[in-house]
Amino acid sequence: MADYIYTMEIRLTPDQQRGVALVQDIARAAGMNIYLTGGAVRDIISGFSIRDLDFTVQGNPLKLQKELERAGAVISSADEDFKTVYLRLPGSVRAEISMARTEQYEKAGKPPSISPATIIEDLRRRDFTFNAMALSLNPGSRGLLMDPFNGAADIEAKLIRVLHNYAFVEDPSRLIRASRFAARFHWPLEERTQQRFQSAKENNYIEYITARATGYEIEQLAYEEDPLHIVRVLEKEDWLKVLNPHWTTAKVDTAGLAQLMKMRQQMNELGYSPDPAP
Repeated sequence: MADYIYTMEIRLTPDQQRGVALVQDIARAAGMNIYLTGGAVRDIISGFSIRDLDFTVQGNPLKLQKELERAGAVISSADEDFKTVYLRLPGSVRAEISMARTEQYEKAGKPPSISPATIIEDLRRRDFTFNAMALSLNPGSRGLLMDPFNGAADIEAKLIRVLHNYAFVEDPSRLIRASRFAARFHWPLEERTQQRFQSAKENNYIEYITARATGYEIEQLAYEEDPLHIVRVLEKEDWLKVLNPHWTTAKVDTAGLAQLMKMRQQMNELGYSPDPAP
C-alpha cells in the first residue's frame, strides 16, 4: 500500500502540515473520526498545487468552533444546514470541516435533504471520482486511503468522471464545475461523463442552479491560478452568462490580469503565498 501520509507530508506546506495536526487533534479530543477529503486528497495524489484543506468528521463540526478559535483559527462562516465550518488556520491556510453526510435530492436544483453518515456513505454523494477519496487521520488507520470509486486510477489516466448517471441532473452546478476542472487540469471528460454532460446541457438543467451554487462558483474563480483561461472556457460552454449575464471576456482587463498573475508568480518564487481572495 502506498504511504500516503508520507506523500501528504512532503506535498503540504509547513503551515498546512501544522493545520492538519491542529484540526486532527481537536477532532480527536472531541471523539470524532476525522479524514482529509475531496480536493486536498486529489491534489496530493495528482501533484497539483494544494489550494486548501478539506476535512470530514463523523460528528457535528459546529461543536468544534470554540476549540478551533482557542487554537488560533479564524472562523470565516458556519453553515448550519450542511454542518460545515469555513475557517482560516494559522498561517492563512484556508480550510473547511464538514460533517460526513448523505444527500437526497427530491428535485433538480433543489437543496438536498441532509443526514449524518459514515465516511464511505459521504464519499458516495460527491461529484467526481477524483473528489471521492478520503485519507484517514485516525489512530490505527492513519494513512489509509479510501477510494471506493477508483479516483486514483482516473487521476493516473487524467480523466474526469462523474459518480453516477444523475450527477448533473441532481446538482446542475456540476456542469460548471466539470468545465472548470477540465480547464484547470487540461483533462477531458470520460466518454460517458461527456455524454451525460451534453445531455444535461441540451436539456437546459443549468436553469435549476441555485443562487448558493452560483455564488460558490464565482468565488472559486478568484482562487484559480489562471482565471482568464477558466473564464474563457466557461464562456465557450455558455456558463459565464449563468454566473453573471453581463460578464464577457471582452470586458476583462486582460493586460491587468496578466500583470497580476505575473506578480503572483514572482511572489511565489520568492517564497510568499499570496492569497487571491479576502
